[in-house]
Amino acid sequence: MRRARRHPSRSEALNPVLGEYFSTAHARKERVSEINRSLIILRPKQPFLDWARSLDDESKDLTLESLNEDSTVYLIPEIWQDSDQEEFLKTCYDILFEEQLEGWWRDETRWPQQRNLKVFLDWFEVEFHSLVFDLCDEPIRLVEGEEDSEHQITETEH
Repeated sequence: MRRARRHPSRSEALNPVLGEYFSTAHARKERVSEINRSLIILRPKQPFLDWARSLDDESKDLTLESLNEDSTVYLIPEIWQDSDQEEFLKTCYDILFEEQLEGWWRDETRWPQQRNLKVFLDWFEVEFHSLVFDLCDEPIRLVEGEEDSEHQITETEH
């Protein structure tokens, strides 16, 4: 039931469609653009690990280290004040919580029944970052739909 995240292969990472390596310091500097977003990083904590281990035999050997090797990052509206961080979490923690649970196990009957802000903060370390830079020339592509079906891709300007 777990969904694997797709990571590009080395050959895809070198593909000019996905971006090319920077050849000079000047070229690198020309491509750096600050974007009007902040970001948060979610890192699972022990309660998430305990839940994931309880789901199937395949997950029994999971560790926090393995879960946090490639943490999930979300682009969010620009946030500059700590009080705005708290307000954002109050507004969106449920979406983030469900996204994390569904990313691991799709059967909602196995999700924790209580999913309030306190439980979310018990289950995840949340890191806010206010400056986000884009190092690519290409527009950001939004991938919509399930991983198992064909993706519909929309480009956005930044």
